Amino acid sequence: MVPSRNRGRRRKAIPRQSSPSIRESVKEVRQEKSESHDHLVVCWHLGKIDWDGPWGMRACRNLDFRRLVDDTISSWETMTWAELYQASGGRRRGNNHHPILVSKLSSTAKKRLKHIEEDDIETIVSLRINSRERLYGIRAGQVFQVLWYDPWHDNRNKAVYPTGR
Repeated sequence: MVPSRNRGRRRKAIPRQSSPSIRESVKEVRQEKSESHDHLVVCWHLGKIDWDGPWGMRACRNLDFRRLVDDTISSWETMTWAELYQASGGRRRGNNHHPILVSKLSSTAKKRLKHIEEDDIETIVSLRINSRERLYGIRAGQVFQVLWYDPWHDNRNKAVYPTGR
């Protein structure tokens, strides 16, 4: 029998890597999908709408949904994500549609994300309907998962994303 060279030596401890939680994995997949799908046409998912929050049923009370679909959303469906993000206009020729860091949202919006168990995301996407109205949601690949309809973008006290106006 050949004597072992490692006899008496301690084995190096290999640091154990903790496996990512399901929520962390989902967050990473969302991010990867979003970046790699800019060349694809925008798709919609309405199953995540936060109907009970301030930008749900109460916000939609005076909304002409047919107008919104016919005049705005249907035109976005013909665009890729890259084209949508490049659409310019709005105040001082800014970008109409853009991601927003969750840390910059109103405190009410952050609380709603926690309430609907979507507080693991880093960004949400804002889509400009007109100067006062926005759709907010989560982008997962080419799919825009609608969360909120905000008719109060110009009201710092009610808006999802208070602007410096």
